[in-house]
Amino acid sequence: MTARVKTILRRTKIRVDNKQQGSLSLHGIEIDVNKHRAKVDGEKVDLSASEYKILLFLIRNPGWVFSRGQLISTVHGENYPVTDRSIDVQILGLRRKLGEKGSYIETVRGIGYRMKENSDDI
Repeated sequence: MTARVKTILRRTKIRVDNKQQGSLSLHGIEIDVNKHRAKVDGEKVDLSASEYKILLFLIRNPGWVFSRGQLISTVHGENYPVTDRSIDVQILGLRRKLGEKGSYIETVRGIGYRMKENSDDI
């Protein structure tokens, strides 16, 4: 099942805009993949390495719901010795740092988290 999820995730990644190669943008959140930087409404946001990886993963896959285990595997790799609740702490910190834009990261009760696809979903 894990292999199937990974295959689906590889197929559903957002394509990088050719004008800004290496940049992704969603809901006013911009990520420069090449420079490993994030901005919210043009203002730089200081993120930890884990927060950055989570944000990048969620922005690349808007609308998809990911379990805490899937997020841990994405951020730290397979068999990383950490509890599922550590992702909750990282999401909390990420939302705080994103300010109003943090509301686009949605908690799906009993499952995990997702980045909302539309601003209408708020």
